[in-house]
Amino acid sequence: MKFKVYIFAFIFVWANNSYAQNCQNPVNNVVYQSQFNQVASQASNQQKLDKALGFINNGCYMSQQVKNIALLFTEDSYRLDFCKAAYSHTFDQVNFSHKQMKT
Repeated sequence: MKFKVYIFAFIFVWANNSYAQNCQNPVNNVVYQSQFNQVASQASNQQKLDKALGFINNGCYMSQQVKNIALLFTEDSYRLDFCKAAYSHTFDQVNFSHKQMKT
């Protein structure tokens, strides 16, 4: 039984680490600020989410950048959807936590 647990843990850690390696070059501050402003200018949470997901799925971001975009949403459900999508596109995942994503 312990062997199965260790195998599962190893696969889980390996899968997470291998996926995170796809994010090796975070966007620079100029690009990030432009994208942030575009998300912020959207009228509704759904429009913000659509715009933010378009950016996040095509880039690599620092956890602080993800947090700043997440805080643009006025409802937790949108913030959660964004953070779940952003995690695999976060360069410094060790700094990505649910506590950090709150105001």
